[in-house]
Amino acid sequence: MSEYKNPILEAMIDIKKGKFDKRYNQYLYPIVRWNSGNDKFGKMMNFQTSFYINQYLFVVPQKMTMSYMYFSYKMHKNFKTGQECLYLKYPKKDVKEKTEKYDVIVKYLKHIYNWSNVECKKNSDLINYYAENKDFITWLDNYVGFEKKEKKLFKIKLDLKTPNIEKEIESGKSLFDY
Repeated sequence: MSEYKNPILEAMIDIKKGKFDKRYNQYLYPIVRWNSGNDKFGKMMNFQTSFYINQYLFVVPQKMTMSYMYFSYKMHKNFKTGQECLYLKYPKKDVKEKTEKYDVIVKYLKHIYNWSNVECKKNSDLINYYAENKDFITWLDNYVGFEKKEKKLFKIKLDLKTPNIEKEIESGKSLFDY
């Protein structure tokens, strides 16, 4: 079984080595797109050069674009290892995991303000902020009355005072004494 080789990745590696081939002309646009993303350290290592290349991508000859890419990779070094950079991946979309606190707050906000799922998604940053705000949590608890599990989740003390019926029975008072 033969291995699948990605032609765009091979083109990027060859351009980094200084090999400019005509067949790589068709891959220049995806390479520039790939190059313009963030790295895992949050630094925009090749953003400036890819912005410059993108301006002249369809204006100048492709060999000139490849030579500028080659030069930019010789200039940029990886911040952690000190090695020359290759190309960066597309920036990934931030995946926000819905926590249990978020779900509880959304449940009650839907009830209080008659919000839909779309409105909750629009205000998700605000809801995540208020999930850690103790004043808001105590207000929400007083307004709606959390269940036992929800109080434990938000670390709210349980006030479960039960009336002492045996004490009233022993005092000898009847119902008519009141």
